[in-house]
Amino acid sequence: MPEGHQDLNYIEINGIQKVLISIVWIMPWINTVIRQMDYLEIDASFYACAPYKYCIYHSITYNNSIPIALSLHPFESSELYNMIFEGMLKHKLDYSNLEENDVLSDLHPAIIKFCKDHKMNSNFCHRHYIEIFGSHSSYGIWAARILETKSYTEYLQVRERINSEITAFLNKKIQLCGKITKDCQEKIDLLIIMFTDPNDSEVDISEIQNSVYFIEKWANWIRKEHHIPRCSNHCEDAHGNINITLKGKKKHLKKDLKKLLIMF
Repeated sequence: MPEGHQDLNYIEINGIQKVLISIVWIMPWINTVIRQMDYLEIDASFYACAPYKYCIYHSITYNNSIPIALSLHPFESSELYNMIFEGMLKHKLDYSNLEENDVLSDLHPAIIKFCKDHKMNSNFCHRHYIEIFGSHSSYGIWAARILETKSYTEYLQVRERINSEITAFLNKKIQLCGKITKDCQEKIDLLIIMFTDPNDSEVDISEIQNSVYFIEKWANWIRKEHHIPRCSNHCEDAHGNINITLKGKKKHLKKDLKKLLIMF
């Protein structure tokens, strides 16, 4: 049993009591669907089957979602997401159309590792970027404005206006507070990465191209070529409906799993 998770559930299999560590349910249509997939959308949720975390794998084609798998695991680690490949490998299913594909997700390190392990191209949800900066803060407002840009030309124009505003903001902050706080500087540094133009010959892109804030991870005019939208709404809506139904009720794993699978 995983350390710190003595509250995991027991299930009976062939008359023998065992601890349920993890489970993955692969849909029978998975190979047909992923051959037509534009991108994969994934995220974890924490409420429906606590203490487990679950992930629904959404295959998206022209903004239509077809769930292809469901995994359940005690931790939000890369293993939670990797279970789809483990399940397909165990049942001798072809996962070549899934590897090296595009993924839309939040910025959780476990998802980033999962994508790197399978050479999948990460595209990050704009709403999660804004939440990181603070949706009601100056940083969040600047991030939202740059994330809204629909073309490279518009990006350059908006970037210049925001840079002027940031300069004025920092000067005023120094005038009033005498210094730039650590939190302020960290968020400004992240915005600077977002404002860095990879076509600028004077910039060494190698220093920032692996950052989750690099332009290729969020730019609308780049992701639209793969029909990828701004936000991971399919995951958020599915989790919202499931969690509202199951959250706060007396936990019974078998019943919760049955409800989760039915809703899924």
